[in-house]
Amino acid sequence: MANSYKGKIVAIEGIQSIQRQGKEPFEKRRLMLDATRFDGLTGERGYEKRIIFEFSGKNVHVPDGFNVGDIAEVFFDVESYQGTKKDGTTDWFTSVRGYKMQKIEAQNNAPQGGMQAAANNPFPPQAPAAGSAPIPPAQPSGTNTSDAPF
Repeated sequence: MANSYKGKIVAIEGIQSIQRQGKEPFEKRRLMLDATRFDGLTGERGYEKRIIFEFSGKNVHVPDGFNVGDIAEVFFDVESYQGTKKDGTTDWFTSVRGYKMQKIEAQNNAPQGGMQAAANNPFPPQAPAAGSAPIPPAQPSGTNTSDAPF
């Protein structure tokens, strides 16, 4: 099963070309996806989740047909490699490498009314029970229905 996230494209960087000694230049670009999930009952945004995907090598042009604001699914691999820092120490680096993208068409999830709306709503509105009015009914003047002693 492939790793993928669906979300809204927040940013797409241009292609960066990095010169390598004695080799062809290495090309890469990054894309930021807002993959924040929404609560199904309240519609509120959950914990913010923005992911940066790196497209490099033969996959550098995968984001070409996409724009900021598009809804997309990004397929990716997670890679770790050991590298040497500028100070000479070695460390492990991890990157999220995108290799494929798919546009997602926006769906209108609003109910259309009638029986379909009732079927889609697991909690239909209910009428208040008899005698549970929030304000007591007005009493005719001169009558005392209170059982208070004063």
